[in-house]
This record gives sequence, structure tokens and C-alpha cells, in this order.
Amino acid sequence: REKRAVKFLHDHHVLTLATSKNNQPWCANCFYIYLEEENCFVFTSDYETKHIRDTGEQDLVAGSVVLETHIVGKIQGIQFRGKIYRPEKEMLKKSKKAYLKKFPVAMLMETTLWVVRLTYIKMTDNRLGFGKKMIWSEEQRAEGEEVFETQEIRAKEYNVTLKHTHSSYKPVFVEADREKIYQALNNLVLNSINYGKKNGVTTISFTDMGENIMIEIADNGIGIAKQDIPRLFERFYRVDRSRSRNLGGTGLGL
Repeated sequence: REKRAVKFLHDHHVLTLATSKNNQPWCANCFYIYLEEENCFVFTSDYETKHIRDTGEQDLVAGSVVLETHIVGKIQGIQFRGKIYRPEKEMLKKSKKAYLKKFPVAMLMETTLWVVRLTYIKMTDNRLGFGKKMIWSEEQRAEGEEVFETQEIRAKEYNVTLKHTHSSYKPVFVEADREKIYQALNNLVLNSINYGKKNGVTTISFTDMGENIMIEIADNGIGIAKQDIPRLFERFYRVDRSRSRNLGGTGLGL
């Protein structure tokens, strides 16, 4: 499904960009190219256009890329959020080369290149089923940061250091309930703080594994005994109380 969305972005070249300033919304259509490795759009626009002037004070933008069709079963489209900026140095060279390759006529124009680094992509594809959606979000990583903010006070009580890492910005689309992801991460982090090692470290990491993303929560606490691993997902299960710091058990019962 990731390949489907990436192919869609490569195959289409007109996006609608939405901006806002002083509570006044605006939108514009732009010819773009998509750079997969950087997960960004590249387009050209003059400084004096309203949508560019709007981004001078607010670099967050949103927009869409759609397939024009009157057949409901063939509707496809991308909605996105991102941050806009002017590319420099190596990014400018790469962006300019790729853009001029697709739109050589741009060489005859005096204009400026802009990049939108994508932070959220939602693809709707009725060919997979009516209303079928796939979502990639850099904000999924932000879920980990939000959990850390929620548990920051408790972590300080036990002098536990919270760390957050990721390996890639490459988009990977998943079907998931955002609230349930948050609940699961929050439960694991809270258990790590409560049942882990005082003065310890708890880390959330996101690792790109090709077709999947591995979300890992790890700490340097006492660990889980081999005989308890088969019971990991038993609700309310606790291991030998003598092994915990002060609450009994190691926080299983996931």
C-alpha cells in the first residue's frame, strides 16, 4: 500500500496548496514533483504570490492531490500536511535538477523553488473499497513524544530518563486507531517507569523495516524472566512480587 501511494504522488503533478494568515484561508494550484527519499514536494512560485506571502509567518501548510474522475469506484486522492521552506545547498541542487527534468520550460522563467516536507499523508482509494484510507504520519512519532509529556512528572519522581529515536522519515502507511496506539504506548511507558529501574532509561524507537515499522519501548530495568514470557499478554498477570521495585510484578498483563 505504501507503493500505491508513492506511485500516485509520482504519477500526478498538480497539487492544491492551502495556507492561512490572520484567519483568512487561501489556496493555490501548483505544478510539483515528489522526491521520495526526502518525502517532499518541490514546486515553483513567486515571492509575491499570496500563498507564499502567507507562509512568511506560518510555515505549516496543507493541501491535496486528486485524480479527476466522475466514477465513484475509481476515486483516488491524497490529503497532506507539511512544512514549507526554500531549499539551500545540496537540497537546492537536487530539487532544481529533478524539477527541470520534469518541467524544462521552467528554465525560461524567473521563479523560486519551494519545498514542502510532508508530515502527514492520507490516501483515499475507492479501488480498494469504498472510503478505504491509508495514513502515514510523522505525528505517529509525535505520539511517543505526547506519551512522554504525559508521563514526564512520574518519570521525574523516579529519576527515569525518557528518550525518543527514529531511523527514517520515509513514509510507511498503516491502518490503525490513533487513540488505541496512544493507549498502548502510554501503558507500556507507564509500566516501564513504575516497574523499571530507578535512575533508569526508557526509550521509544521507531525503526523502518521495509514493509513494516517496528515500535519498540525498552528500558534497562530488571527484565522479564524466561518462564514469564508465555504469559506476557495475560490481563492483570504479575510475576514474583519480590522482583519489582515497589509495586509488585514487572508490569505485564498487556
